[in-house]
Amino acid sequence: MIVAFILACEVLFWVLVLGGLAVRYLLRMPRTSTALLLSVPVLDVVLLGAIALHLAGGGTAELGHGLGALYLGFTVAFGHTVIRWADVRFAHRFAGGPPPARPPRKGAPAIRREALGWLQTTLACAIGAAVLVGLILFTGDPERTAVLNGYFTPLGIVMFWNTVIAAWGILSALTGGDGEEARERPVPVSAAAAPAGPGAPAAEPAAARPGAPGNGAPERGAGRRGSTTALWAGGVLLTVAVLSLGAQYLPALFTAAAFDPPRAFQLVQAGVGAALLAWGLTGRRAN
Repeated sequence: MIVAFILACEVLFWVLVLGGLAVRYLLRMPRTSTALLLSVPVLDVVLLGAIALHLAGGGTAELGHGLGALYLGFTVAFGHTVIRWADVRFAHRFAGGPPPARPPRKGAPAIRREALGWLQTTLACAIGAAVLVGLILFTGDPERTAVLNGYFTPLGIVMFWNTVIAAWGILSALTGGDGEEARERPVPVSAAAAPAGPGAPAAEPAAARPGAPGNGAPERGAGRRGSTTALWAGGVLLTVAVLSLGAQYLPALFTAAAFDPPRAFQLVQAGVGAALLAWGLTGRRAN
């Protein structure tokens, strides 16, 4: 029941966001649009109230209660960012607004972006953990809220990978190059074509050669760096997921004990790792 309620809140979230943007840019009703967008946080309050009332009425915490706590944390931390992301693209598509800016890849702006992303995910995990602790204390019955204790481990795993990804992004911003800068570099004097003698064929300009910078050819360096990052991250994620599943199932295999179903975060971790590996392999072939 709680899982269905979470799905309904997610659907209503996008209905309010897209409806508010449509009213703003298509119907030209900014006040109504603001009212719709400001009502988005009300969904979080309604969801939290439904979970608390269910536990206060004698209900036992289940999978949905923990998912609801995590959902609340991430919607509170990322809700404004998602709305702003949709607003820029909606304005560009329907109101002639400027195109979305490309995220910075190097230098101080890229480092600031990675740091803000780390802080935002940390805030989401902190809110989720606070909601879990609040529900446990509010219920006051450790037996009925025992399931909620198992959600602190996924939050710790998320924080671990959040830190790894942020550190990798900052390192790339400090050491990596930018394809745009490579295209804007002037051709060195030594690479310029020498004057042709009488009757000699004119040298082909460097900018007209296939694959030359600034001639519409794809920059291979940036794509290869992205593919390497995807391969590295996917390999680590998949390895950790396999080791976790092995530690869970190997003892049961040798002792003939009952097999417990895999946990949700293990399946998500394995799926994301496999997807990143496939993406990295495909990108390297394309480059």
